Amino acid sequence: MQAEALMSKENAKRAFSVAVSGLALFACGYTKTQIVLPDAPTGVEAFAARELKYHLEKATGRILPVVGESRVDGTGLRFYIGNVAALAKVGIVYSQFECEERLVKGVGGNVYLVGGNGPVADKSAFGVCETDSLPSAGGGTLYAVYDFLEKEMGVRWLWPGELGEVIPPRGIPPMDGVERRGREPLFKRVLRGNLEESRRITIANRLFGWKHPANARRDAQLRKLWCMRNRLGERRSYNFGHAFIDWPKRFRDRPEIFAMQPGGLRGRFSDLSIDDEANRYYTMCVSNPKLHDMLVDFWARNVRGKIAPNVRPPCVNCCDNDSGGFCSCARCRSWDADDPGFAASPYWSGAVKELSLKERFSMCKTIWDGEGDQARGVSAPSVTDRYVRFYNAVVAKARKVHPLAEVCAYAYVNYTKPPKEVRVADGVVISIVPDISFPYSAAQSRGFRETWLGWNRMGASQMFYRPNYMFNGGNMPYSSARRMVEDINFAFKHGMIAVDQDSLKGAWSAQAMKNYVAARILREPDATYEKMSEEFCSAFGKAAGDVRRYCEMLEELNERFSKEEWMEIGRRNRTKMGGLGGTGFTFFLAAPDIYTEEWFANADAILSSAAAKVVGAELSRVEFLRKGLKDGLLTYRTRVAQKSGDAKAFDAAFRAMAEYRASVEAEHVCDWAWHADMEFSYGGWPHKSQPYYLGR
Repeated sequence: MQAEALMSKENAKRAFSVAVSGLALFACGYTKTQIVLPDAPTGVEAFAARELKYHLEKATGRILPVVGESRVDGTGLRFYIGNVAALAKVGIVYSQFECEERLVKGVGGNVYLVGGNGPVADKSAFGVCETDSLPSAGGGTLYAVYDFLEKEMGVRWLWPGELGEVIPPRGIPPMDGVERRGREPLFKRVLRGNLEESRRITIANRLFGWKHPANARRDAQLRKLWCMRNRLGERRSYNFGHAFIDWPKRFRDRPEIFAMQPGGLRGRFSDLSIDDEANRYYTMCVSNPKLHDMLVDFWARNVRGKIAPNVRPPCVNCCDNDSGGFCSCARCRSWDADDPGFAASPYWSGAVKELSLKERFSMCKTIWDGEGDQARGVSAPSVTDRYVRFYNAVVAKARKVHPLAEVCAYAYVNYTKPPKEVRVADGVVISIVPDISFPYSAAQSRGFRETWLGWNRMGASQMFYRPNYMFNGGNMPYSSARRMVEDINFAFKHGMIAVDQDSLKGAWSAQAMKNYVAARILREPDATYEKMSEEFCSAFGKAAGDVRRYCEMLEELNERFSKEEWMEIGRRNRTKMGGLGGTGFTFFLAAPDIYTEEWFANADAILSSAAAKVVGAELSRVEFLRKGLKDGLLTYRTRVAQKSGDAKAFDAAFRAMAEYRASVEAEHVCDWAWHADMEFSYGGWPHKSQPYYLGR
């Protein structure tokens, strides 16, 4: 559905009432306004014009035509969008704009909204979702439109869908003399998580949690639009992501490049055959020069003789697979810094000879689906120095091919801590994946900052922030917005060039504040929590104070438990496979240890007080928050009934939850698919799947 078609009858009536009330809709006095495009606009320019038209019509109550430049007639206010010929008359040279650079300029009674393209500006940058074409890459012209809408028109986008759009009724202010240039401060701004990229859907065509797939597709479309409006994207490509997931199959004849377990096994986990897909988690022997040569040779095929020496080539991806580093060969061990944890660890001391898939984190403290139990009580050693030596060796070889070569590398799991002995070479871009999980406490924040500064001191000057804390809370009412913001503020002051957050799981109502600031801060990484909280809460009018109280109540959950207490809660709430509960995937299992009926009643009392103070859209937004709270209550009750062992009580509670979700699924309360999938996969809850059919 096109963006302008999202205007409801209620909003149309509101705009009309504004128009007839005598409000000065166009403060600059024009009675005729047009949005002007180049006669042959690009897809991004056309989309930018639609977005401007949609928001201005809702704000002013006037109809604004979009015309090609050769069809402009009469006098009046003109919004010139993109690379129009009229730029030359006001001294704007389109070819001089850098990628993602934007300009908002008012001159001669007209407004110019223009900027440099995104990384991909041709027609292939557009993907079709339902009947609406949204750009997959933004660019300066579109961002100039959004900048104008935010700063001049006071527009905000709290969550996907019309109710999340805050478009105050107002006129267009005089713009003559305004000249505001800008560029997104971060090279890359990512909030991962996309229904239509789910493995369940793309591979198995299975959709959980939704009664009507059409609602799921519309939710995915509105999510994409919301992300676009928040300027998520990139202007420089960095090749992160686990780099070797297909290598155990591709190079089974070269076992020496894979991590060696204490018993000598390489290339597969002890409980898997060499052909098993789950070996994609198997890590590499990072000290092996053959591995370095293979990486650089594969990369050089796309670089050597094809990219000029003064043009930065794609990064060499050196990010190991999704496990702790566990190669115990003599050369890798010689690359490690001294650490007493090696002698104390059952794995590193050799007491454990082989690793199964489930035990792949047993040599470190990381907990993911309950793995790592063997490490409890052990000070797990860091293997960071071996990984930094690996990154440095690869970038040195790559720079013999191209002088501007860079390496993309993780600080992850048991190589998250900064190196002790080896400095990070120039050209190594470090993506830190901090150990931040629920509860996101002050202690976790301090630990993250110490780690970040440690990498700075050891030479890391280009740093990505790649947290997993967006998994925290599942679909339950929860927020860590304040701590997220303060840590990003800190990182931005100390070398952060990009944020890649995993994962936006679409708990739009239950975690509205958290999701808002997670997207909002990416375009202003030094903005304070207080500023963004004010933006969010002001959308609720006279209920702002109560909404702020409610959000702070959700924040307080982060200080309820120590890390050790949360571990014990996880042990009491095992998954159906025996793993620890309460992780990002299984937060719902620990709900009875976090929430109570009284907690939900107190939270609802705050929102009931808020609802009594407002009407119209502001009341609807309060009620939207209550829907996520109610789903959290029903999820909590389902888990309580499951733990009671009463099958009838569990069946009744589950049915009540599922029926409620179906009743509100068209209102964008939550992206139910992922959460229902987790409830089914880890909790054994009886969700039914159905075909999804991508793109239909």
